Amino acid sequence: MSRWRPSVTVAAVIEREGKFLFVEEEANGRRVLNQPAGHLDPGESIAEAVAREVLEETAHRFTPTALLGIYRWRYDKEDVTFLRFAFHGRVDAVEEGRALDKEIIALAWLTPAELGARRAEHRSPLVQQCVDDYRAGRLGVIPPDAKITILDNTTFVIDGHYWGIPKGVPQNEVDVILDLMKFMRRVDQQVLTYKAFIGPSIKAATLDRAPADIRDYMKEFWRPEYDQIGPGKKYKMAPQLDFKELTYAMDRWDREIGAQQIKR
Repeated sequence: MSRWRPSVTVAAVIEREGKFLFVEEEANGRRVLNQPAGHLDPGESIAEAVAREVLEETAHRFTPTALLGIYRWRYDKEDVTFLRFAFHGRVDAVEEGRALDKEIIALAWLTPAELGARRAEHRSPLVQQCVDDYRAGRLGVIPPDAKITILDNTTFVIDGHYWGIPKGVPQNEVDVILDLMKFMRRVDQQVLTYKAFIGPSIKAATLDRAPADIRDYMKEFWRPEYDQIGPGKKYKMAPQLDFKELTYAMDRWDREIGAQQIKR
């Protein structure tokens, strides 16, 4: 029995002053528009793959800085399912005169409106979807029907932080910091943390008090496995360090690791 595998691809969403970089290429006998994109090669990471593809197709040296999303698309004509990892990031340089992949006809910087007007030329629906997600500020988008797996005997560690004001801060600055802390502890501000799956630090900030778009977001992406994490539940949660231990750990890291990194 053969094992089914999707075709893994990478793509780069590159924006400059409101315009996005696309390639015009030959595919299946027609001229199409696509993000700089291509297949994952054996032995390389997806970050390495997207940097390589952008260089080969556009002569731009690209550094991915964030995963925009993971997208799945089935090309019925050839019965192939593509799993696309789309990144955005920065262009560090352009290699003028570099020969591009033979399939590349031209490069195009297009506004969202210009891209929409050429929808018939899009290589796949993912061309438009990636731009839409980028413009909407979505990062790390995972298909809503994706499943998660938690290994047995997994222990989660709380990654919350303490607020602390160092000694010696002038009183006028302390007053501003305290005002900011009070503002961030307001219910209307705490409910905004649901969107990052962090969750509020006060009990009064319940999900029903969050804005409608955040409630919809949680409904779409929340997984029942998350409800099984915590004291007395299936998956344990280790408490974070107390204030003194955490302060010592952060100070030691800064002295022995962080400061050394700065020196190098």
